[in-house]
Amino acid sequence: MTPSERYQLINQTIRQHNLQRMTRYLCKLACVSASGYYRWRTAEEVRQLREDADQHDFRLIKEHFDALRGKAGALVIKMRIERVDGIIMNHKKIRRLMRKYNRVCQDFCVNSINQYMNRFHPPNWDIFFGANRVKGVRRSEPLTRWWRER
Repeated sequence: MTPSERYQLINQTIRQHNLQRMTRYLCKLACVSASGYYRWRTAEEVRQLREDADQHDFRLIKEHFDALRGKAGALVIKMRIERVDGIIMNHKKIRRLMRKYNRVCQDFCVNSINQYMNRFHPPNWDIFFGANRVKGVRRSEPLTRWWRER
């Protein structure tokens, strides 16, 4: 059980039974600090405001996610929101909200740059990636890592 859930139980118990001067005792029973409970209680309004802002932002993300038929990740949605709506939103926030509200790209695949490089790499690719040239370096490790470790 998370501390936040424990604080909620303590708060419900105090309100339901109209208990006064029992906060420290209940916090001790729940194995949480009393100062943490009071901090949680005063931050309730801020949490609610943040939740409202998250819901508003998620509606915007969902609108673009559905317009792209569920085949867009966080970076595509970020660029589309900037271009269409003129709103700048961090891609980490978009990922956090998509995870929070269980929205996942249906067409999840490997990074397209990696696919491109694997298909169309230049003829001297092995020079950059030290295949069979430097002992102990695999094809996927760049030579710069090997030079740093020397």
